[in-house]
Amino acid sequence: MKLLSQALVCRRLLIPNSRCKSTSAITDLASFLKTSQGKDQTTSTFRGTLFEWQTCEALQKGMGMQLRRTGGRSDRGVDLYGEWPIETIINHGIKGKERTLSTSSSTPPCVIVQCKNIKSGCTPDHIRSLVGAVVLANDSTRDTIGILAGVRPFTREVTEHFMGSNVPLGLARIKDTSVQSLLFNAAADDVLQGLMVVTEYNADGITQEPVLMYDGMTIKLNESSLRLPPSSSNAVS
Repeated sequence: MKLLSQALVCRRLLIPNSRCKSTSAITDLASFLKTSQGKDQTTSTFRGTLFEWQTCEALQKGMGMQLRRTGGRSDRGVDLYGEWPIETIINHGIKGKERTLSTSSSTPPCVIVQCKNIKSGCTPDHIRSLVGAVVLANDSTRDTIGILAGVRPFTREVTEHFMGSNVPLGLARIKDTSVQSLLFNAAADDVLQGLMVVTEYNADGITQEPVLMYDGMTIKLNESSLRLPPSSSNAVS
């Protein structure tokens, strides 16, 4: 079912099925860096692709999302796609507190990510582009959340457009392979069914990082909750 759903997302985005069947040795950030040795790493293409892989790793390890990189000219602006297994994360992350979420949220929501490694920061046009991508990728059987990932803090104008949208959206600020901040609008909060991203300060009282929280309890991500989906080479064509 999971593989079929991911294939459907590809079709909705008009991404050729070959995109779902990986023929490349590049499957994650480490393999991308390995294959990039000796190549020009100053180009915008390299920097953009690097940021996509960094974002993928950050959202997977930091937030428990299960993502794949799309890439290419037919990706319709979607750089990463997958799902967020909320119920699994909650049940594996809070010991002794197994929860069953509402029927509407028992199926993991789809997640699509647009990555913008722009020094000047994102603009409201990027929000409008993301909204269009979410509408195009929307699956009638489950909700879809669109995330805009950038390297700089989001401006007030961008945040206002983001908060005012009735489409489930998230704003993620990424540094290297870490999530610096992750904010959702009200429409996305409805999809997340109580799962929250809050800022937690380390012992020094200065360093901060976003963590997942549910029902007042911090979720500790582990290998079970971070388990990735089967290889995309097995996806339904």
